[in-house]
Amino acid sequence: STGVIEVESPYDKISRVYGLARVEPVNAIVAVGVPRAELYVSARQLFNQQLLLSILISYAVFCLKKSIS
Repeated sequence: STGVIEVESPYDKISRVYGLARVEPVNAIVAVGVPRAELYVSARQLFNQQLLLSILISYAVFCLKKSIS
């Protein structure tokens, strides 16, 4: 399952949008956040960056899980 949430940081007062995704093989949740203001700058480029980052994080979690077991 996936989800999107917008949260303002209590530390720097910057509003960020987080994308959440469950990584089923390792029962983990990946969260990737970007400042809300950046959503208005080149949405396609930002989407590609977040997709790549999500894939890399998922792969790292998978490798970590595999090395532990």
